[in-house]
Amino acid sequence: SGPERAHQRQIDFGFARFHAFDITRFEGADVSRQPLRDRRSLLARVVAKLRNPEIVCVASATADKVDFYRSVVQAGGEGVVLKNLDLMYGLGWVKAKHCADVSVVILAVHADRDAIELAAHNGTKLVSIGDCAIPTRDLKAHVRTHASSYVGRVLDVSAYAFSANERLRNPVWLRLRPDLLPTDCALSKIRAAGEGESADWR
Repeated sequence: SGPERAHQRQIDFGFARFHAFDITRFEGADVSRQPLRDRRSLLARVVAKLRNPEIVCVASATADKVDFYRSVVQAGGEGVVLKNLDLMYGLGWVKAKHCADVSVVILAVHADRDAIELAAHNGTKLVSIGDCAIPTRDLKAHVRTHASSYVGRVLDVSAYAFSANERLRNPVWLRLRPDLLPTDCALSKIRAAGEGESADWR
């Protein structure tokens, strides 16, 4: 695809937005060793000067940080990065991601890419909520050979939140759950967890 097609796709589907989170050089000078609070001020000046509505500073908060974190997760974000305002670039960063173990149904096996499709019950039927890689060589070989026996089984996965389009983010295979039925894997429960309403999410 060329620039013309890329531009047309943005007209059709919405313009891409660039979220600037930091700045390491300003007017030719290295500012990476300056404290974050000063770099954020410089970044805001640069973004304002660009006068481009599709280039914005990443939202941040210095108070009510728990509420800010919850608002990010409820909007479909994975989490936040905690930073010390007094430190230089790259120091004192801690990721806080919304992660949980949830039970899902194996909807299909994609042996060509060693993955399975995950699903949950919406009350009347199973709906797809993401893909998960099969983790080990032995398990991959077994799933390829016995694919049909895996479809419909319940699996626990660990995932980073539940995105706004109702897809699990980066699910990781944990364990099969022979003690659960597919109907136990309710989409409403996973949706509530994705909004930070369940104690199962950590």
